[in-house]
Amino acid sequence: MIRRWTTSLPLRSRLVGPMVLLILLAAGGWATINELSTRRQVATLVDSRGRAAVQAISARVLEQRRDKEVAAQLLADQHTLAILVAWADPVELAELLAPMQAKLGLQRVTVYAPDGTEILHMGPRQTGLDIAPLIHAARAGRTESAAAVTAQGLAEVAATPVLANGSVAGLLLVGSSLDGDELRQVSGTGSVGLAIFRDGRMISTTLADPDVVHALRSATPRSDGGIDLALDGFHYAPVAQPLPDGGLLLALVDTQPVLDAANQRDAILVVGTAGVVMVLLLIGAALARDIARPLEAMLATTRELERGDYRSRVARSSIRELDELGQAVNHLASDLQAKMAELSHQAFHDSLTQLPNRTLFMDRLEHALRRRASAGLAVLFLDLDNFKWINDSLGHRAGDELLVAVAARLRQSVRTGDTVARLGGDEFTVLLEDVHRLDDVVTLAEQLAERLSAPFEVAGRHVFTTASIGISLSQGRAERQAEELVREADVAMYRAKTGGKAHAVVFDEVMSAQTMERFELELALRHAIERHELRVAYQPVVDLASGQIARVEALLRWQHPEHGLIPPTQFIPVAEETGLIVPIGQWVLETACRQVRVWQLQRRRSEPLLGLSVNLSPCQLQHPGLVDDIVAALQSSGLEAASLELEITEGALMRDPAATAVTLNELKSLGIQLAVDDFGTGYSSLSYLKGFPIDTLKIDRTFVCGLARDDQDTAIVRAVVALASALNLGVTAEGVEDAIQRDALVELGCQQGQGYYFARPQLPQDLGQMLASSSLAFLRAA
Repeated sequence: MIRRWTTSLPLRSRLVGPMVLLILLAAGGWATINELSTRRQVATLVDSRGRAAVQAISARVLEQRRDKEVAAQLLADQHTLAILVAWADPVELAELLAPMQAKLGLQRVTVYAPDGTEILHMGPRQTGLDIAPLIHAARAGRTESAAAVTAQGLAEVAATPVLANGSVAGLLLVGSSLDGDELRQVSGTGSVGLAIFRDGRMISTTLADPDVVHALRSATPRSDGGIDLALDGFHYAPVAQPLPDGGLLLALVDTQPVLDAANQRDAILVVGTAGVVMVLLLIGAALARDIARPLEAMLATTRELERGDYRSRVARSSIRELDELGQAVNHLASDLQAKMAELSHQAFHDSLTQLPNRTLFMDRLEHALRRRASAGLAVLFLDLDNFKWINDSLGHRAGDELLVAVAARLRQSVRTGDTVARLGGDEFTVLLEDVHRLDDVVTLAEQLAERLSAPFEVAGRHVFTTASIGISLSQGRAERQAEELVREADVAMYRAKTGGKAHAVVFDEVMSAQTMERFELELALRHAIERHELRVAYQPVVDLASGQIARVEALLRWQHPEHGLIPPTQFIPVAEETGLIVPIGQWVLETACRQVRVWQLQRRRSEPLLGLSVNLSPCQLQHPGLVDDIVAALQSSGLEAASLELEITEGALMRDPAATAVTLNELKSLGIQLAVDDFGTGYSSLSYLKGFPIDTLKIDRTFVCGLARDDQDTAIVRAVVALASALNLGVTAEGVEDAIQRDALVELGCQQGQGYYFARPQLPQDLGQMLASSSLAFLRAA
């Protein structure tokens, strides 16, 4: 009935009526949203400002407790204090302590004899705080502090022993209270009031409104330690935080600004809605009159366009309005038809080279696999050998020019029916259909490699590049998948690249599962950094004399999403062979420098500066940009050069002794420490120790494991320690696994050690807790 009634209305009414209804519904919805938004804003305001104020008070209490501990220790460290305490002279003690009490801002200072007898008290008496545990701790030689809500406010007290000749000669107690003025400074704004309660009674508040203060004083305590508070009629919302000794901190957030803003929005909404309704009624009536006539005539044509038939066009009309509207629809249809064609091209082609992209290439490969009969097909996977160097040296624009030129040569070098595609970066693929002989495919691949080796005109100069090509065939094999063929060609390409580059390799079944796994590992390793799969673990290096952590060694770990933790012995050789160790090693260095600098800043001033050891691979040592990369890592992290120790194996030192000496001298001139890793397992000789600026020898774990059990191992370690001592070099023992080995190393004069006995390699969050607690020194120093 309703639908029949509405359809009987004039078209103008049907156009204007829904418009008005939608406006009213939108206004109602907006009002509801505004109400919900106001509630959320109030809740957010209360939570953010209230929690911030509570956290600020908590932080202030913790800070003042620490300050009291420091102040107590400063007073106790005065060399005449122990004498005056022994004399039990309150007058002399007051003259000694009063200036420091005023300077340190302490409200109360109390001096006790060793038996707890009070000798002197300066300042107002503190009530409601149990100081017995603090006195007990001070008698035991410890400095401790406590905080509690008392009748005077939120009090912080610290106790410390007064020492004389290593024994407790007296006790010192200092303290202050966090009163209303300090609470007001912490809250930072009048929009948050603070109040402190104890046992349900208000002790102090920052609020000045007498009515609110009266309501706070009228709070009723509950059995669970909380309070029942009547704030009806007040624009304050409470946030509570328990305090020590039955105290309660209450943050009262002023919600009036949010409520005022909400009321103002409501008023604007009412006035605005009324005005919009009136204006739209007038506009709607005019529009309905002008639209009604041509709308029906256009209906049939627009329905064709709605169904996606962009070829349909509106016929010309003698009515001017209808004719203009029809031409606009025709223009829209033409634009849509052109844009759809353009989007289709962009979805399946590379924007730089205009070659088919991976999506289109895989689609054509899948179709070719489905329709091939007796003839086979081949996939060629090409990777430019020195593209990164060109891109970095001449710039990305030159790199793009080279890619476009390479694409053009590839198109000119294949048959009409073959497909050349760019997968991304400097990787291209070629699909060869109707392949009958392997020799023909190899010949074409060699021709492609030869054509690409000819010079390119890029950025106004001649540029040379070569290509490594992998070939995968479908002929004479079981039903193949497109992804499998591309992967095999990719693996063959990397075999070509690691086998000397600039040539083609055919994938065949002789490539064992182990070889496939190795190349898949390499492929995954190339993306490990950008996928955040690599981790840096840290193993402490301990000073054997003190038991403290002297430095940490950065060790690379790979957490693969599918294979789990891959051992370094499995992927480090792959990284070395492919040269990936250079960017990976730089990432490890930068990451470790930043992390150790953070730990240095977190350490106590009394503790020695934490050092860092990082391994340098032979490939990194020969890299021409090594020194600049290390300097950049130090500068970006803020780590001092003296805190960094680089570990190099004997084999790496002897690869190119002359060039290595130049590099090491440059590093040494920066203040960086240099260590020989796994000493005694390679080219151990006095000649290279004399020729290189070495600081430390690291004894290999194979010798350390037999200490105190094998006479030969013990003799070797003793000889290395003696040699290092004679050459004024440091010595670090690797692989310390028990207390027997540690004790033997200490007896032989070894300076530092590392191994599972002290700690296993750990991730930063775990080692950070150990460094903060000094637990290693406590457990292993004995």
